[in-house]
Amino acid sequence: MKQKCSIIFEFITTVLGFVFFVAVAVTITLHFRPLYYYDIKALHIAEQTGLSEQLIRANYDVLIDYNSILGSDVLQFPDFFMSKSGKIHFMEVKKIFLMIKWLGIVSFIPFLCFGRYLMSKQSYRFLKWLSILGIGFPVVFGILIGVNWEKMFVQFHQLLFQNDYWLFDPMTDPIITILPDEFFYQCAGLIISIFILQSCIAGILYRNYRIQRKKENYLQY
Repeated sequence: MKQKCSIIFEFITTVLGFVFFVAVAVTITLHFRPLYYYDIKALHIAEQTGLSEQLIRANYDVLIDYNSILGSDVLQFPDFFMSKSGKIHFMEVKKIFLMIKWLGIVSFIPFLCFGRYLMSKQSYRFLKWLSILGIGFPVVFGILIGVNWEKMFVQFHQLLFQNDYWLFDPMTDPIITILPDEFFYQCAGLIISIFILQSCIAGILYRNYRIQRKKENYLQY
């Protein structure tokens, strides 16, 4: 019975860690503005839209600030108008980002407390599970994206949204002209990379703790 409870406790800790890893990866990617600033030149966004780099950056910054926890409740681009459906979509996107961020905040404290408790009992298995799950899931997701990015992109939006407001018309929502598909592809890659990095750290910690424990047991004999 005690062993069963321990496994359940480790499983809960692993799930909390997984949720926290997701939140960290998504939040860092969302607010990593240098990626988009780089893409303005790399993807020739200014040349293709006929807009200045300064104007593009200013409107992108407004969008990112809007999706922050302390961001404004009203999205108003300085240089782009929006349709009603466009406004609704951005509101829905903000709700998703805020939910992810709050889940990360809420999961962090119990994950930290549970993890410290388990390690004080020399139970490190949750780190192993977290590293396996944290590497396996994004690798599979990455393969699916690499095989057919467009299909995954469409299915992802169909899963998250109960409408087709995410299908922007450049004539009614010109903001989409400065948000090329390739940029979102790179964001997906960055999320996966950050997720795998966190999982590798968990795996390294598990390995180090296991080695340390073996040394301590050896010295006792």
